[in-house]
Amino acid sequence: MRPGPTIIKKCSDCSEFFQQHTIKSGNTFYGAILWTDGKRETLMFPDQPWLVMCPHCQAPLWIDELEEIVESEYGRDRHDVFKDAIAYKMPSFDDYAILLEKGACSPEKERYVRLRLAQTIILGGIGVGLTPPIKLTSLSFPCSLS
Repeated sequence: MRPGPTIIKKCSDCSEFFQQHTIKSGNTFYGAILWTDGKRETLMFPDQPWLVMCPHCQAPLWIDELEEIVESEYGRDRHDVFKDAIAYKMPSFDDYAILLEKGACSPEKERYVRLRLAQTIILGGIGVGLTPPIKLTSLSFPCSLS
């Protein structure tokens, strides 16, 4: 994996700045696990979430809807004005559930929230009797090319 630029974004609720780390290139060759619900676990291609939480005011934010303030290449000094900007936080189960209750997002984003909510339930151990998704890397498919 090669890190991409760090983007400084501005929270649309509190107007504070925070960091979004990006990826220049990555791969899924080394031990990647693909799940039937679409989740991907891999060291060489970290998750790039659509929905994040402001680290200052805890507001849920769609990363693509936020104002981009400045972009700096990985390893280079950022502008002094943004030296205290910290990375965004990931939403919790409650954050996803509250956003679904409000229902103020497009069908595509609602599907994303529902999927992330389900993944949070399964991976977080919330709920009784839930079956975890099947690892696609553990399946074998008999096929014949003749």
